[in-house]
Amino acid sequence: MAIHRPDVFHNTIGVASVNAATTSAIESPTPDTPFLVAPVSSTSNITAKNIKDNAAAKSPDLLKLTAVWLGYYFIVFNCNSAGGTNGNWRIEPYKNGASLGYGKIQFKQLSITGERLPYYEISTGFIAKLQKDDYVEMYLTLTDAEAPEVAFTLQNMSFSIYQLEQVGIH
Repeated sequence: MAIHRPDVFHNTIGVASVNAATTSAIESPTPDTPFLVAPVSSTSNITAKNIKDNAAAKSPDLLKLTAVWLGYYFIVFNCNSAGGTNGNWRIEPYKNGASLGYGKIQFKQLSITGERLPYYEISTGFIAKLQKDDYVEMYLTLTDAEAPEVAFTLQNMSFSIYQLEQVGIH
């Protein structure tokens, strides 16, 4: 009988998950200019299986997941946003350096009374068809005309990918 652990997906062809604590503070982003979500460091919490886990393996400051072969993948991105007061923001997935066109998160960092910074949980999940060596990254864009007065960071990030095809029943 197979031993099942919570970090091993026996009947899934491809899976990987990367966690990252925080990005560097974004002081004055250029409006309507997407930039790569790049954490200070990252770790894998699921052992990558048939996914090139670029973030933890090669560059801890990169959230990038690369498919090993053709298939449909369920991709999930979660994080907390802090600061960036009164700014309108968009986080969106890019495939091979170009916007995927869906899976976007649009949100506004509303002011909180007093001296507290806005802090929200944001997430998206989407399905993408990936070819061998296609990669997915997340980009952040300030959609307002001017930068917010308070620096903006993303914290407690999780970026996971699951290939939707399965092999056998275990």
